[in-house]
Order: sequence, then C-alpha cells, then structure tokens
Amino acid sequence: MHAVVGREAARIATTYGDFVDAEFTEAPARSLRDYLHLIVKYRWLAATAFSAILASAAVRTLMAPKIFVASTKLEISKEAPIQLRLKDDVLNLDESAGKGPRFFSTQIAILRSRDLAERVIRKQKLDESETFLRPTKDRGSVVEIGSELLGEVRPRGLPAKQIVLADGGRSAAAEIDPGLIDRYLSYLGVAEVKGTDLVEVTFSTPSPTLSAMLSAAHAQTYLESAAETKVETDVEARGFLDRQIRQARENFDRSQALLAAFRSQHPQVAMNEEYKEFGDRVSQYAKALGDAEADRIELQSQHDFLARKGIDPATYFSGREASPSTAKLHDALVDIGIQRSALSGKLGPNHPQMVELSRLEAETRQQLEQELHREIASVRSRLEAARNREARARDALGKMESSATELQRLGAQYALLKSDADNARALHDSFMKQRTDTAVRSQLDSTPARVVERADVPRRAAKPDFGADMRLGLLMALATAIAAVLVADHFDNSVKTSKEIESLFHLAPLATIPNFAAARRASERRRGRAKLLPVAETPAPTTGAASGASPGPMLVVHHEPRSVIAEAFRGLRTNILFSTAGAPPKVIVVASAGMNEGKTVIASNLAATLAESGARVILIDADMRHPSCHPHFGVSNDVGLSTFLTGRGFDEVVHEVGATRLAFVAAGPHPPNPAELIGSTRMAEAVARLREEYDFVVIDSPALLPVTDGVILSRYADGVVLVVRAQDTSRDMVLRARDLLRVANAHVLGAVMNNTDVGWGNYQYGGYYGRYSYAPREEQEAVGPEAGAA
Repeated sequence: MHAVVGREAARIATTYGDFVDAEFTEAPARSLRDYLHLIVKYRWLAATAFSAILASAAVRTLMAPKIFVASTKLEISKEAPIQLRLKDDVLNLDESAGKGPRFFSTQIAILRSRDLAERVIRKQKLDESETFLRPTKDRGSVVEIGSELLGEVRPRGLPAKQIVLADGGRSAAAEIDPGLIDRYLSYLGVAEVKGTDLVEVTFSTPSPTLSAMLSAAHAQTYLESAAETKVETDVEARGFLDRQIRQARENFDRSQALLAAFRSQHPQVAMNEEYKEFGDRVSQYAKALGDAEADRIELQSQHDFLARKGIDPATYFSGREASPSTAKLHDALVDIGIQRSALSGKLGPNHPQMVELSRLEAETRQQLEQELHREIASVRSRLEAARNREARARDALGKMESSATELQRLGAQYALLKSDADNARALHDSFMKQRTDTAVRSQLDSTPARVVERADVPRRAAKPDFGADMRLGLLMALATAIAAVLVADHFDNSVKTSKEIESLFHLAPLATIPNFAAARRASERRRGRAKLLPVAETPAPTTGAASGASPGPMLVVHHEPRSVIAEAFRGLRTNILFSTAGAPPKVIVVASAGMNEGKTVIASNLAATLAESGARVILIDADMRHPSCHPHFGVSNDVGLSTFLTGRGFDEVVHEVGATRLAFVAAGPHPPNPAELIGSTRMAEAVARLREEYDFVVIDSPALLPVTDGVILSRYADGVVLVVRAQDTSRDMVLRARDLLRVANAHVLGAVMNNTDVGWGNYQYGGYYGRYSYAPREEQEAVGPEAGAA
C-alpha cells in the first residue's frame, strides 16, 4: 500500500510542473465599479495617504512665511507723441529711433539687470537697511530705505514722513556685496502685460512696506537712468555731428578752390565738360566717315562687277535703277525681239518687214550700248568721288582723335575735381540735415517709459494662498490616495471576486460566503437590532435528543438559520446538487490550496445544509495533520479517522450531531503516516461503505499544496469543492491546486469564494440579501422606518 501511495504522489509531482501555467488567463478589464470597489477595499490606506498629504499641505501652507507683492506698471513707448513733417516726408520718431520689438525687449532686460539693481541698492542705501536685510511683516519703517522719491512713483497709502531718510554718510564708491544684489533680484519680477506696451515691475518680500518701496524705487531709478541715457546720447550725437560738419565744410571749400583753378587754366576743357561740344563734333565726323565708307564700298562693288569679263552691262543695269533713256531703249529692244520672233515663222529673212525690224534692232542696240558706256563712266566717277569723301572724313576724324586723348585726360581730371566738390557739398548738406533732425528729435522724443500705475502698499499677503494651496493639496492628496490604492492592488495577487474564479481559472463559482462578523454587522444595521435573534428565540427544528455531539457557534446554518450567511450555504448546497448531470454527487471533498482558507467551516455548514434538507449526511475530518472540525461539534479528538484506519471499528468513531440527521467523524490522533493511511484499502472500503449508508459524504481534506493527502482523497470523491479565501489566496496557489486536481483526474465541481466583504461593491450581500429578511412581520413593523434609515 505504501508503494501505491508513493507511486501516486510521484506521478502527481512529476506531472505538476507541466500544469502550473496550463490555462492561466489574463485578468479581465476592470470597470469603473471595480475601481470604486478597490477604493472601498483599501479605504484605510487611501484615507491615510489622503490625510497625510492634505495635512502636510496644510502645515506647509500655515508655516510658510507670508509674502507681500507690490507692483508698478510702466508704459514702454514705441511711438513719439508727435510726427513732424519736413518737406514732403513725415519724420516718424519711432522708425528713426529704431524702437521696435527689439527695443521693447531691451528695456525689459535693463529692468532685470544687475547694474540697475546695484544702482537702486547704492542710491537707497539698502545695504545699511535693517528692513531690507531682515524684512518681516512688522518691520514697516522705511526711514532708512529710500531717498526722496518722485511723486508719480511714490506708493499710495505710504505716509510722506516715512520717505525722509537720514544722511547715511557712506562713500558712493563703496563696493556692493553680490549677495545683496542676488537677494534684491530674488525679490524682483518683471513681466510683460500681454497685448499691451505695459511692463509690470513687482517685488515680493515679507514686508508690505518694503515691497511697495522697492517697486517704486526700482521704477524711479529706471526712469532716471533712461533720462540720463537720453541726455548723454543727445549730447554725444550733437558733438559728433558738429565735428563732422566742420570737417565736411573744410573739404568742400578745398575742393571748390581746386575746381576753380582748373577752370581758369583750361577754359575749353571746362566748357566742353559743361556742354559736351567736343563729343558732339566727334560723333558727327564719325557718322560722316561711316556714310562715305558705305557709299564707297557700294560703288566699288558695282565697278568691280562691271569690270569682269563676260558680264552683260544691259542685264546688270536692267535689274537696278538706271536712267530713263537706258530703260526705254532696253524695253524697245525687247519689243523688237518679240516681233521678230513672232514673224520669223511666217516671213523669210528677206521680207521687207523682217529687213526693217533688223535695221531697227541694230540702231536700238547701238544707242543702248552708248547709254551703257555712259552709265559705266558714271559709276567710275562716283566711285572716285566717294573715295575722296572717305579720305577727307578719315583725315578730319584722325585729327579729332589725336586731340581727344589730351582732352580726355584733362576731362577726367576735371570730372574728378567736380565729383569731389559735389560729394563734399552733399556730405556737408547731409550732416546739416542730421543736426537739424537730431535737434528736433531731442525736443520731441520723450523718455521711453512712464508710470501708468503706482504701487500700492499691500494689505494682505499674496503668498501663501491658503485656498489655492489647499486646493492643490487636495488634488495631490486625492492623486496620492488613488496611486496608493492602485499600487497596493498591483502587488496584491490574491483572488478577489467570483468573476475572477470563472474568467481566470475556468471554474464554476458555486457560492460566495460572506465574512461572518461583517454580515452580522450589516444585518444588524439594516434590521435596526442590536444583535441577531438568539438560538432560544429562533430554535432550529428538533427531531429527537442529542446523541454525542452538539453544533458549535460556527455552524451558522443551525444557530442562525434565517441569516444571510445561512442562505449563502443553502445556495452552495443547491449549486452542488445541480452541478452534475443525472444524480448529484454523493461523496464531496472540500479542499483548499493552502491553510486557513475556511474549508473546515465550509465543509461543516455544507454538511449541515444537506442534513437540513432531510438527507442522511456524514462529515469526515480527514485532515489528520491539523484537525479542526471537532471543536465545532464539541467532541474529543481522542478517537477518529486515524484510529479507524489503524484498526478500530467504524461505529466507535461516529458521532451523531444533536437532533439533526448529521453524523460526524473526527480526525483522531495525529498518525506518523497520514498519506499512507488515506491511500489505504481500508480507507477506500470505508468510503464505499459510507456511500451505501448515507445519502451524502462530506470530507474535510487537508490543504492541497503542502501535502498530497487532499489529492489522494479526491480520487474517492464524486466531486471536489475548492475553497478560496477572498483577498487572501493568491492566483498562483489556486492555479496550482486546480492543476493538481486535474492531474489526479478529480472532478472539480467548482470553487467557493469565502470570507468576502459585504460592504459597498458586493451587490449580492450589500443589496439583495441585506434587504431580504426572515423576521416575522410583527418584528419588521416593530423596527419601523428606523431600520431603513440605518
């Protein structure tokens, strides 16, 4: 028998590793209700985190030093108030001074500069002021802070007597500690007012008076610095222009003297440069030479063509413009030729008409040759005349060119002298105009900034803003509380709901058993009673006298038959009876993955509910390693299953429970070999015998994962009920227990969620069962509306 049990355990252990992650499914997506239930579940953690963060924010806000903010608004001018018209142009001082966005940004940078801060510190003697060095709300005296302030920047609400200072006597050249400048700049804030030309200068200090004074002093110092810079710029510009004007005048006078001397020495060059006569004459000679050369080339080409041998002058001149007589003779000769050709076919050469035509043709040809000779002679004479004209024009142009070199040299010298004189005059006139414009600008261009809103002495602190800080702290506390809940849930790998049993492990959820204490409290609140009805007031039905065992307080079905808990066990009974097709399972093993998951209470109350239905039921405590059923029935553990398996009679270990149809077998003394006893033939025979004698056999087995006893017991059972403790049993443990049972070919009926919360988020117990009551009508009427209010 020991060998059989060893082989069974070895087979389960060998196969177990292949089933650890067999059908593990990803957790289903959570709904908003699930997340709200998480908050309720971890309400103490969330409340602790929320309270800690909110309290920290409140303490920090209350302990933070008060900061008072005073501000002065300045307008940075980008346009001059006057546009001056000079001649045909409008002098826009904004464009001429370059006051664009770059100018605006420059002024803001000046307001933030360390030099301006040092100037304020030096001028107001802040390095000697206790108010500045150690500012507090109560330190309101500014007698040692400032010198006389301009009226337009003096803070409103500040008495005039407070701005009169005693003479410090400190050297103006003393060095300022850079740390004081850093402190000053830490108080300073310069911000552009969006969409406007305004700049807001703010100071944030622990003293309201100091904030107002520093804001006013900073604005005043900036205005004074800008005014000084403007004056210095105007003076420097005028001095520069005066020097340039004097130098330009000297250059102009010198260039004019040189130009006058040249004109007196070379009046013709000056005249020619003034009126351009020599250039016009050269152009005329060049044109005449070009025309003569063109005529000569044309006549030369005609002469050369006519001088060729074999050229018919008549043909040449017939295609060109000739004299009228030549054209008339040529036409007459053509007509005679046409007539002879027409008559030659009809008349003979000796015919009088043919003889007359021959005579006329000879005379006409002779006259034409004479005319052609005259035309050729005319071409020769005209060619000679053209050659003469070309030679004369070329000689005249050559003479002009020979004198043009000297004239050109003198003309260039004259042009250079005249250009120097013109440039000197233009530069002098430009400087004179700029001096005039600068004088006008210095009168029209105002200081680039002006005060549009003076600083007020603040009457309340700007920081800390208790309302804003607490709102932010509330948000941070809420976010921290939610984050704490999510982190706690992320690291919580336990099974929480029946939905996870079904979705993750593909097990049927048989029942959800609430936490007993929480269910009682919820029932008391809803029914308006101090406690549930005692057993004496709601007695269970009796059928006879007790014989050996009596139900303990954990048998809720017996002691509180009308409670929500009892109804949950009755639901478990119903689901088990209908869990298999055909006949319900007779031998039921109640198991759990680990210890302390409530399987003993589940097995005891399941057996009680089965007996309550009129069936004959026996409950066996098979956990011989850690027996826990016998205290619930008030029996001793001296004899039990272990003594039976080692040789005692079965009737000696069976206890009848009160007046119910329930029998109970305790685990008995702890044996040295529980697994071998459970896997023995005597155990198998006992289970077979009990099948015949009882309607249902409920076995409370040991935990599945620590020992193999429960897996062996599952081989005898018709079905196994797996108990899972809500919010405690890990998913890995449930998965491993399920796989162990499947390896053993056990029929797993489903799982029971034990110890569930009955509060918000559990619809079954927080809603339906909480409103369902077995109390008599007179009790419900006695409770009245207070129960519903509770």
